[in-house]
Amino acid sequence: MAISVPDRSLAEEHVGGAPPVGETDHSVAPPTPRGDIWRRFKRNRLAMVGLVLIVVIVLAAIFADFLTTGQPGKVNPADANQRLFSPGHPLGTDRVGRDLYTDVLYGARVSLRIGIFAGLIAASIGIVVGAISAFYGRWIDTSIMRFTDILLSLPYILIALAIITVVGPGERTVILVLGLLGWMAIARVLRASILQVKETEYVDAARALGASNRRIIFRHILPNTIQPVIVYTTLFIGAAVLSEAALSFLGVGVQRPTPAWGLMVAEGRRSLANYPHMLFVPAIALSILVVAAVFVGDGLRDALDPKLK
Repeated sequence: MAISVPDRSLAEEHVGGAPPVGETDHSVAPPTPRGDIWRRFKRNRLAMVGLVLIVVIVLAAIFADFLTTGQPGKVNPADANQRLFSPGHPLGTDRVGRDLYTDVLYGARVSLRIGIFAGLIAASIGIVVGAISAFYGRWIDTSIMRFTDILLSLPYILIALAIITVVGPGERTVILVLGLLGWMAIARVLRASILQVKETEYVDAARALGASNRRIIFRHILPNTIQPVIVYTTLFIGAAVLSEAALSFLGVGVQRPTPAWGLMVAEGRRSLANYPHMLFVPAIALSILVVAAVFVGDGLRDALDPKLK
């Protein structure tokens, strides 16, 4: 009985080339959505620079106890008005002898806490308000959006200044005020996204299967519309840090002995002519954090936008 031998060229083609018809090559894993987002984010050089800067600032804030032996906000008149690179004071001191290097490191904690927690409060309120407004529509949508427009027309800093003046200054007060006054734009951004998807087939299918409105909103709609909220919240963190600096500069933000970059800028302007480093050191640190947040926000916008794939 003769035994047929398969064609050698076909065997080699199956071994070294593409897989046979009907079979799938599992040697290369398909890209995951998160991996795809990360690859697009990495291609944005400014976004990567911003991410590195934020990581450095976060690490400096976390390990401030190990990076300096000084005490934040400690007054030492004997070391007052030390210039840059003075012995024991690499960034100099202020008018009352507070070490700027120590205050900048610990001030990063304050700025990050205010920016992150104010952003979380604003995003939480904005998501709830925007989702309710867009999903239910009609008079509910009209009433919420008109109220939002009225709040957006009011001067943000002046309202925050008035509230903090009545309630009393402090870090927690600043976080609450900035968070409660920052949700309007997030609500409008999310509303616009939900209006584009709430009439799609998968939402109609979930409604036909008897899903509740809450499940439809939080299970089916929000996961597909949350991308712009993530981007705007990242940008809002930088804006909140800047707003805290403005409030501290005006004297109604964080109070001494807690170090805050805006407060340090306000104190440094009095000695700008003779000791400019007292103003420029905290101002540069503040600018780096805000610019880094903007870079990361822009990178997330490009990475999360499916139209830019």
